[in-house]
Amino acid sequence: MITLLSIVAGILAGIFISLSQPIYFILGALSLLMVTILDCSDGEIARYHAQNSSTGEYLDRIAAAIIDPTILFGIGLALFKHTNAQWIITATIIAGFSLALMRLSLSYAYVCSIERFMSGANPRISRTNDNPSQRPTCASIENLIEKPKLMQKSSLIYFILDLFLIKTWGMIFWVFGVGILSAIFININNNIDVVDLFVPLLLFYAIFGPLATCYIIYSTVVNKIPDKLLDDAIDLT
Repeated sequence: MITLLSIVAGILAGIFISLSQPIYFILGALSLLMVTILDCSDGEIARYHAQNSSTGEYLDRIAAAIIDPTILFGIGLALFKHTNAQWIITATIIAGFSLALMRLSLSYAYVCSIERFMSGANPRISRTNDNPSQRPTCASIENLIEKPKLMQKSSLIYFILDLFLIKTWGMIFWVFGVGILSAIFININNNIDVVDLFVPLLLFYAIFGPLATCYIIYSTVVNKIPDKLLDDAIDLT
């Protein structure tokens, strides 16, 4: 229920932002704050009540694939209403769908591993380890995918890409910033418009979203990450 509430709050945030008014930017920022709180608490509460499950993990991943693109679509609609520029539509579609595909491309590596594990299509399926203390921890796909060399060489680039693409906290902070500026300017001059501050954010996702998605899919295929996840799962048995 908490995860579902976070999805509702994320959709509301996108709707508020799309209305392209200072007061709605503030409401959108507050809705994003609620999304953040709910997203950080659903798993903790489930574990506290011993109700954590794979279904809950599934819903949590689906929530991310719904909320992040919804925010970008809301930003794109706000910009289009403000500028009436056709390129905004193209940039929004590319940014939103690439971010959704990025989330799904990570999740599908687990799906393929589990399908092979359940079907017994791997010769190592019969291997077991009866000593629980010697069972390794199953690695996450985020840790298995090697970061691009550009990210490894520059801590600033790593920080920016990690903030905006891997965790998308940057998107939340950006909307907060626009919301705060809206709150300030609404008391100073109603003619000041801060919608244009969303342009760099939208362009960032429109450019780097597809690149990051292609890199994730390429790395997953070349390094056979689903098979590595399957081997981890078999070792855990």
